[in-house]
Amino acid sequence: MLATAGASPVQTLEPSLAQPSVIETPPEFAETPPKGALFFVSPWIDGLLMGGLGLLVWIALTVVGAGTYQAVGMAGSGWLLAAAILFDFPHFAAVSWPLYSHVERVKRFPITALIWPLALLAAMLIAVRYPDTVLPCLCKAAMAWIAFHFAAQTAGLTLLYLRRAGFNPSRAEGLCVNAASYLGMLYALLSTETRERPLSFGSLQEAIPRFPVTEDVGLLVALLFGCALTGIVAYGLLAKVRCGRWWPPIALVPLAAQVLWFVPEAGGYDLFTRLLCFGCVHGLQYLTLAVAVEAAEVRAQHPEWSRGQVLSNLAIFYPILLGLGAAVFLALPWLLHPLRVAAHLVGPAFLAALWMHHAFVDGGLNKPRSPQAAQLAELTLAREGWEARP
Repeated sequence: MLATAGASPVQTLEPSLAQPSVIETPPEFAETPPKGALFFVSPWIDGLLMGGLGLLVWIALTVVGAGTYQAVGMAGSGWLLAAAILFDFPHFAAVSWPLYSHVERVKRFPITALIWPLALLAAMLIAVRYPDTVLPCLCKAAMAWIAFHFAAQTAGLTLLYLRRAGFNPSRAEGLCVNAASYLGMLYALLSTETRERPLSFGSLQEAIPRFPVTEDVGLLVALLFGCALTGIVAYGLLAKVRCGRWWPPIALVPLAAQVLWFVPEAGGYDLFTRLLCFGCVHGLQYLTLAVAVEAAEVRAQHPEWSRGQVLSNLAIFYPILLGLGAAVFLALPWLLHPLRVAAHLVGPAFLAALWMHHAFVDGGLNKPRSPQAAQLAELTLAREGWEARP
C-alpha cells in the first residue's frame, strides 16, 4: 500500500519520513499525453471522486436549500456518519497502515510512530481533565491543522493532474496553486473569528477560544486569495498559448470543491460541520490514489495476472481499510469509559487527537511536490506506456 511498483513498501516509506523536507523536481513528460492516460479510471469517475461529489452535495445543501444547519447535523447525523464510515475512516487507515504494519518501521521512526501518539494521548487525557481550558485549545489546534492538511492535499492533486497531463508546473505555477488552496482555507478559519455564530467542536459548544482577528485581516487574505486565483487563470491561458491546450479541467475540480465548501458561508454551516463534510471528500480522494497505487503495484508484481485477478486482489484491500477505520473511530473511544469522563468530552478530545495524529503522519508521507507525488505520476504514466523524457 502506498508503495510504487518495483520498490518495497519500506523503501518508499523511509525517505519520506526520514527526510520530510526533501523536495524532488518531477520529470518533464511528453507534451501530448495519449488518450486516457490523464485519468485514473475515466473522466466522469475521476471527476466525481476527486471533488465532483462534494460539489454536488454543496449545491444540494446550499444552492437548492435542501438542508439547514440542523439537517446537516454533527458527527451523529445519519448520512454524514455513513459517508464518514465509507470514505473518511478508511482513508485514516490507509495513511497509518504503511507505518504500523511492520515492526521495523515503528522501530526506525519512533517519534512518528510512538512518541507523537503518546504525546497526543497525554494531551487528550489532560484535556478531558481540564475541559474548560485545555480541551478547547486542543480542539482549536486540531481544526486549524486538519484544515491546512486538506489544503495540502488539494494543492497536491491539482499539481499531480497537471503533471499527468504533460505539464511540468513551474515554481510560480505551483506557488499560485498552493496559495489559492491555503489562502482559501485561511480565509475560512479567520472568518470564524469575526462571526457572531458560536464556535463548536462536536458536542463541545461555545467554548472554542477566538483569536483577536479583525475583519481587515480577512479582507487582506481575501485579496491575496483573489490574486492567486488570477495567477491560476493567467497560467492556464499561458499554457494554451505555449502548448496549444488548456490545463485539464480535472486538475481544478479538487480546488473548486474546497473553495465552495470553505470560502463562502457554505449555507451557514459552522466550520466544524464543513470540516466533517469535506473530510469525506478528502478521504474519497485519498482512497482513489491509494487504490490506484495498489493496483499498479499488484500489476507490476504479477504481470501475468488478468484484469479480473487484479480486481480480485483489490477486493480485499478496501474492506480491510474499512474495518480498521471503523475500529479506530468507533471502538477505541470505548476504552476511555473506565476513566469515568463525561461522554460529551471524550468525543471531541479523541477526535482532535486523532485528527492531529493523522495530519502529522500523512504530512510526512505525502507532500504536494514530494518524491511520492512524482512517483505516483511516473507510476501511472508508465503503466499506460507513457515514457518520460530523459
